[in-house]
Amino acid sequence: MGAFEAALKQALTADARRTEHERRTARALHTEIKAAGYDGGYSAVTDFVRAWRQGEGQAVNVTGFVPLTFELGEAFQFDWSEEGLVVGGIYYRMQVSHLKLCASRAFWLVAYPS
Repeated sequence: MGAFEAALKQALTADARRTEHERRTARALHTEIKAAGYDGGYSAVTDFVRAWRQGEGQAVNVTGFVPLTFELGEAFQFDWSEEGLVVGGIYYRMQVSHLKLCASRAFWLVAYPS
């Protein structure tokens, strides 16, 4: 592996920051370094990848953070829906906008007849 360890580490570090379905498999990495001149076997690559993921790869994993507190006016949730309403025996279809402010939890609802 010698000369190709650095290339594999760089590829694995880059892949650790990608979503799971965008990461390259050991077979894809083997194909890449083979094109660059690697003449070793596939099992050596899989052993290296497995060892890297259990060792250095644990420290690279990036986790997301979503705050549960917000400043006033910083964030809101918005959605549309279609609702039915019966007034005086007549059915009306309404388009409804829903707005909720995340900081104050204030809720605003506006209905538009269609």
